[in-house]
Amino acid sequence: MDTTEKMAVAMTVERVLVGAAAIAVPGPLLTTFGAPAELNNPALRYTTRLFGIRNVALGLQVWGARNDPARLRELAGQNAAVELTDMVAGSALMVGDTPLRGPGLAVMATSISVATGFLTLRALAGRG
Repeated sequence: MDTTEKMAVAMTVERVLVGAAAIAVPGPLLTTFGAPAELNNPALRYTTRLFGIRNVALGLQVWGARNDPARLRELAGQNAAVELTDMVAGSALMVGDTPLRGPGLAVMATSISVATGFLTLRALAGRG
């Protein structure tokens, strides 16, 4: 397994594990991200499950493209763009005095980290 494929597998694992956690246990995941207990309600848990479904689907696409450098490069770029839009959404939670500042900061930090991983994967796939 070369470096590009290893990175694709690592990014797939990240996507699928986080997504599966969001689907299976959205309440504890929200708590981990700093959501106050009073905001842990059915609507937010439903939205968290939708995020999980999105993550699993994106991860499985990357898995399927792990040996196709052109497709992998394209998907890695798309995944980075998704993370950067998540970062913008997280920054919106930082405005004003809101109990969602902690989760907003957590979303921003993880989004930057995951986007960096996908941009690295994109660069690796472009060498192939």
